[in-house]
Amino acid sequence: MRFFAPHHPLQLVAGQSAWLLWFALVYGAQAVACVFAAPDPARGPLNAINFTLLALSAPVAAGLAWAAWTCWRAARAQPDTSQEEPAITPRPSTVAAMGARSGEAPAKASTPAARTRFIARTSGWLYAAASAQTLFVAATLLMVPPCV
Repeated sequence: MRFFAPHHPLQLVAGQSAWLLWFALVYGAQAVACVFAAPDPARGPLNAINFTLLALSAPVAAGLAWAAWTCWRAARAQPDTSQEEPAITPRPSTVAAMGARSGEAPAKASTPAARTRFIARTSGWLYAAASAQTLFVAATLLMVPPCV
């Protein structure tokens, strides 16, 4: 399994981790910029600091959106194997230990294709959420002066 593949389990945390790094960078850079080159608060939010932070935010949001699209595309590319037999069939004793009543059909274990599809689809939604978070937080740069 390739490290950067859309179905790699690391993708489940990569989007939120990228957002966290962006968040720390933007607000850390804003604090440092306010110490060394604080703009006049009377000018409002339209100043060099906010424009620079917006310029950093746009590619991050676009990259996260691209990652979401890539994961969703990878999830759609996986064949639907819901009718196939699972790769691992649970033993009857395991099914009984999980609380299944006698006479019920045993629960099916997931197939590798189903797990791959789940990871890719879930990662896509998490990347999309991180992209939206980036846009919402960056939108405040257009409304609030940086050093007030």
